[in-house]
Amino acid sequence: MINHGLFTSNKEDWETPGIFFNNLNEKYHFKWDLAASDDNAKCNNYFTSDDNSLEQNWGELDGNLFINPPYGRELKLWVKKAAETRLKNGQYLVLLIPARTDTSYWHDFVFGKAQINFLRGRLKFELNGESKDAAPFPSAIVIYGGRQNKHDDLPVIPRIVAEYINEMKSEGKDIWDAIHYWHRLSTIDEYMEDNSEKFARAWLDGYEIKDKS
Repeated sequence: MINHGLFTSNKEDWETPGIFFNNLNEKYHFKWDLAASDDNAKCNNYFTSDDNSLEQNWGELDGNLFINPPYGRELKLWVKKAAETRLKNGQYLVLLIPARTDTSYWHDFVFGKAQINFLRGRLKFELNGESKDAAPFPSAIVIYGGRQNKHDDLPVIPRIVAEYINEMKSEGKDIWDAIHYWHRLSTIDEYMEDNSEKFARAWLDGYEIKDKS
């Protein structure tokens, strides 16, 4: 019998689905799991709650880093630390977090600072290695590092264009949808007429925001 209390939005610990992680690991070959337990660690190297991962220096670790952090009030601290970690060239830090794009930490530490892959549907997280009901929230993969370390190479776009990109991605749209969407603001139309290549790069690689105030 499933305890549905375990699948409320107030639950903090959501065990990463094994198949989902394995598919992600095929691309990134993670060396560290930074938010794990002895029973559900996805890598040979990992931190548990006893290690207090938020107090560790993630920038000193070798290899790519995976984090499915606790989803409670401290989640914003995990995202902030991930965004501020100085990664080595070519190193990736990948977060699996709820796609709560209206929160301040998404605006402060995700948008314009990382690659974002919004996941279709709802993940079926695990409990003691067994798949359970779908989560009551959408999820996203947030990727720091790689090309994102080279901020000077990222296109600089107006905030209104950045918000349009984030809105389209949060709705599951692809770049073709974003370019051919008829109901966007005339300001976006005018920008894309003169900056189609920059828009495509911003969509694919990330961006810096022109007016950060």
